[in-house]
Amino acid sequence: MSHQTRFATLSLLLGLGCASATTLSSSTDRRPPAERPSTTPVLSDRNQQWVDRTLASLSLRDRVAQMVMVWMLGDYTSTQDSAYAQLEKWIEVDKVGGATVSLGTPVEVASKLNDLQRRARVPLLIASDLEPGLGRLETGVFTHYLLETGGATAFPQAMAIAATQRDSDAYDVGKIIGIEGRAVGIHVNFAPVVDVNSNPANPVINVRSFGEDPIRVAKLSALFVHGSLDGGELPTAKHFPGHGDTDVDSHVGLPVVSASIARLESLEFVPFKAAIAAGAPLVMTAHIALPEVDSAMTPATLSPRIITGLLRDSLGFRGVAITDAMTMEGIGKGYTTEQSSVLAVKAGADILLKTSDPTRAIDAIVRAVEAEEISRARIDSAARRVLVLKARAGLANGGQTSLAELRTVVGTPQHRAVAADIARRAVTLIRD
Repeated sequence: MSHQTRFATLSLLLGLGCASATTLSSSTDRRPPAERPSTTPVLSDRNQQWVDRTLASLSLRDRVAQMVMVWMLGDYTSTQDSAYAQLEKWIEVDKVGGATVSLGTPVEVASKLNDLQRRARVPLLIASDLEPGLGRLETGVFTHYLLETGGATAFPQAMAIAATQRDSDAYDVGKIIGIEGRAVGIHVNFAPVVDVNSNPANPVINVRSFGEDPIRVAKLSALFVHGSLDGGELPTAKHFPGHGDTDVDSHVGLPVVSASIARLESLEFVPFKAAIAAGAPLVMTAHIALPEVDSAMTPATLSPRIITGLLRDSLGFRGVAITDAMTMEGIGKGYTTEQSSVLAVKAGADILLKTSDPTRAIDAIVRAVEAEEISRARIDSAARRVLVLKARAGLANGGQTSLAELRTVVGTPQHRAVAADIARRAVTLIRD
């Protein structure tokens, strides 16, 4: 076991307690998830008609807006609050396609999302970064009384899950996260991290990775994808083309990966191929430079050679390409909102995540289409992919979730027992 794995298990898992757990069964396919054939889901006639009808009803600007996902807190706010008014404007006026939610308690998040869904002409695609479980979003402590607010199930990080040496844990975690996420109205999980943590000095991927062995990372990533899909949530493989061999945090700067195509094929791409083959419907791009592929040192998110040339053409990915947060410094330095938004779409991105100004981003892309800098077909294909994703998430039937049923699903004793059991089995002795 690697030093990264040993460090992860001890630093993250002590104090989580012990419990027995019942392994969750898969859905209708009784074969082990890793042995199942992967097929591209075919929409029902009803869902396909909804996609076609909805796309036909959208103007150019509305189609572009479907490609924008804004950021929001899941905390309580009055409808007269300025932050809430901003969300309403983005949804009702700009008609953005979705939102990524952070912080809040399960019932408040669900209630807030239900209200925002009622305001949307086209149901919103809701996402969140749930790498260690919905507990990352929901749990917290009210510091005045040191009272834990309670919430969803929190799991150990990916490297700790790998440390148990029980591969099915990755499937079980993905499934529970999917079940709990959908219960509060979240359709997309920005996980799994399929980066191979080949650089032990990595400051941003580190314990979020399943480890440094590309074959094992690939296997666990595929299992997590299968579990997520069986739990009803759409997983996202990230961060393409691979953020594991970096020593700079892309939140604060532009990391450079000096890997050749041959190295990428033998290391970084191995888990991405496995996740895509397992059915991952989204891949998130990385704000990293790859000079062996794009000598201009363009961030991967803005590089057609990487997003279209490698992800689409070489790996054959046909799902939704989503950017990492467009506010991160790995992409924020040297580009205006307008420039980065247009370049990301030209590179092949279907969804722009958390732009600094969604209205300006939408307007800039529309102007680029009108100036024939971006083809109308590029916008139509991206908007269609987003709508297909929404249909797969059941949004053709609306975006409301049941607050009453939520309490029977989120943070149940069974789910918490699974988390505690994984934590117990992941603890690893570094030295005697």
